[in-house]
Amino acid sequence: MKHLIIILFLCTLLLHADEHEAHERYEHHHISKELSHLDLSAKQYAKLKRILSRYRTDLKRYRHFKTLVEAQRDTLFLQDELNSKALNTLLLELDTRAREIEIDFIRQIHALLTPRQRKAFIYYFDDWEVE
Repeated sequence: MKHLIIILFLCTLLLHADEHEAHERYEHHHISKELSHLDLSAKQYAKLKRILSRYRTDLKRYRHFKTLVEAQRDTLFLQDELNSKALNTLLLELDTRAREIEIDFIRQIHALLTPRQRKAFIYYFDDWEVE
């Protein structure tokens, strides 16, 4: 019985160590929306704060808009006949709004960063996708 308890204890430690190591690898390679790796100047950092503030405001408005569109989508779906054209229009409008926010943000970031910083930023490009 002692041997079984010791084996279970060691297995638990090994599983925990593997999980911790995997988490550390993820944290090392994936820095979600964190931009310290760009080595921004003080002037760039001040401009970036304004860009991010506007981006957050745009995202907040987008999320509210998305909630309204989803409610309209649900209403369309519950009708006796599905109006595919209206549904398509709603979803296109939602997608267009998301792309506009994303493109505006990326345009501003592109103008702010040096070519070297853009190269570093590109690794985390997908983190800034509007969803």
